[in-house]
Amino acid sequence: LFPEEGIFHIYAGSLCRKQKKYEEAFRHWEKAIAPDDRLLEARYAIADCYEELGQYEKAYAVRQALAAEMEHRGWVVEKDYPVKMAQKCQAKVK
Repeated sequence: LFPEEGIFHIYAGSLCRKQKKYEEAFRHWEKAIAPDDRLLEARYAIADCYEELGQYEKAYAVRQALAAEMEHRGWVVEKDYPVKMAQKCQAKVK
């Protein structure tokens, strides 16, 4: 109903994830990012889902991109969380 409202796609993706409809969840999160790349919540959701699926390399890449975006925005303190989470993913890959 509201394709331009990314926040609704974030919610829809989370609901799909709970139902283990992962492909559909990723589609919703990508739709959330497409019109408004500022919605970092979608990127967090994607990384969390990749971790849940055991795809740690993909989760690592998303979390690194999140940290880079936060640094670009000047959010120096806030970027620490995705950096720490990326490190945990990286440790699981090794």
